[in-house]
Amino acid sequence: MRIWAAITVLLGTLPAAGREYPVPPGDVGGFFASLPDDATSVVFTEAATYRSTGDIVLPDVPYLLIDGRGAKLVLGPASNGFVRRVADQKDAARKVSGRYAVRGFSAIEGGRRAIHLQATLNSTISDLRLTGQSEAAIDLQFCLMARVQNVLVTNPKDRGIVVRQGDWPGASASNSQSNSTVLDQCRVYASATTTAAFTILNSGGVRMRDCISEGSPVDYDVFVSAATDGDEGRRANNPVVKSFMLENLHVE
Repeated sequence: MRIWAAITVLLGTLPAAGREYPVPPGDVGGFFASLPDDATSVVFTEAATYRSTGDIVLPDVPYLLIDGRGAKLVLGPASNGFVRRVADQKDAARKVSGRYAVRGFSAIEGGRRAIHLQATLNSTISDLRLTGQSEAAIDLQFCLMARVQNVLVTNPKDRGIVVRQGDWPGASASNSQSNSTVLDQCRVYASATTTAAFTILNSGGVRMRDCISEGSPVDYDVFVSAATDGDEGRRANNPVVKSFMLENLHVE
């Protein structure tokens, strides 16, 4: 009896299990703004095409799966898509253990960005087609050990995939890198205005494997810089960025 009572008390103190929530038709940003605290998974199953006029702000949670289930998401011109926000470096340090998995959209179209993650650990972005973003299709800042896999970027107006350090108050080129991030089997098909297909800034141990840069001519197929003063054309001088690995890049 004592053992059973102890087990009952212990179980009563455990947190409630996470839940899966379907995203209803309507404004996606509004739905995420009121997402319940127990959500660990959201699925896009209620409509073939979803829309968000503004940012889709992700909750600050230990883990959240965002599964497109083949749906299309259309973003407004000012939208940054799926966004994890950070106020300053202290805020980033508190949040950096959180992780997100974004996957399975047939297309995410328009917006300034499709995905803008900040201060995450081991997040994954996979099996997506991202089309027509005006600033960058994917922008990762202080995303440690992130993985971007099987992503097709088509006609970005400026940059395709960006992996970089934070730029919020208190961030520097040596305290907020996206270290050990992997880009695997990703393609950027450039538009006439695309400046860089892949951009890696002040982040150590980044690896690119089996990626493609094609379409219209770009200034840089892969732009890598480790300059600490913001002059990205300078020779590397970041004391904590030591390596970058590129394997099997196809350019045409």
